[in-house]
Amino acid sequence: MRVYIIGPITNNPNYRQEFEQAEKKLKAEGHEVINPAALNGVIQFEATHDEYMKICLPLLDLADAAYMIGGWRGSTGACIECGYALAKDKIIIQRKAITDKIIAKLERVFGFYLFDWQKAYLKGDDSAFPSGGRRNGKTFTYCVRLLLEDRPSIDLSSYKDVSKLVDEYHGNRYPDWFRGYLREINNQLLAGGFDTNGKTNIKPLPREGKERKNEKRMDYQFKKRCKNYAR
Repeated sequence: MRVYIIGPITNNPNYRQEFEQAEKKLKAEGHEVINPAALNGVIQFEATHDEYMKICLPLLDLADAAYMIGGWRGSTGACIECGYALAKDKIIIQRKAITDKIIAKLERVFGFYLFDWQKAYLKGDDSAFPSGGRRNGKTFTYCVRLLLEDRPSIDLSSYKDVSKLVDEYHGNRYPDWFRGYLREINNQLLAGGFDTNGKTNIKPLPREGKERKNEKRMDYQFKKRCKNYAR
């Protein structure tokens, strides 16, 4: 899917970092990305706000969806782009505000306290996400935010679709494990009263050969291993 990033640029000293973080996140999920913040490094003249909008709206026409960065409501240009995207029936992806109250509910549902960096990441601070390490709660936190943020539904029965969303690469078997883990997290969130992006009502197509055997084995091992990845 091709995604256009919408967010505040004027009077926002951190706009480059915010747009770059959004671009990196969307590309990691397998999307093509249109980043209008990159125009400032391309246009070789002092363009007015209206001129920028005349450039940006045709770019938005090329996208299937619009990804909304926090604070966009305070930006005139971003509001214009959002209205244009809605008028053109674009998919709107907007991260839900995860509050302290929601985090407290998550801790009750899963039965353990979250680290400070996990809380910050769930609230939208991408810079809080650790860059390395294993078994420190990264995959758990990534999955929770993936399932709670505003985005198109995720077909959890589709190996192909879910494999595009994996957080990191840990070998050929990891996407199988990740799909089972994401389904389990989704089930726990639903049981705890959360609305999620997970769509589970479609049965997977039959899989054959070695790939199907690996999938069965990973599903079998999943429940025994998933708690180790939660913290």
